[in-house]
Amino acid sequence: MKTFHKNIFNIILVTFMVIGLSSIVSAQAKPAKGVEQTVSFIVYGVCDDCKGRIESAAMDSKGVKK
Repeated sequence: MKTFHKNIFNIILVTFMVIGLSSIVSAQAKPAKGVEQTVSFIVYGVCDDCKGRIESAAMDSKGVKK
């Protein structure tokens, strides 16, 4: 019976640790409101048409400025 209670305690402890760490990580991932952030992507396009379509799609996304 002691090992059963110990296992339950460990499961609860690990669950709280995962929830706590995930909330810390998600809080750090968001930039402050009104702060600009630069994100770069490497995309392999073959021609200028591909480049134009990719840039056009990116500009249609919310929050993209250039």
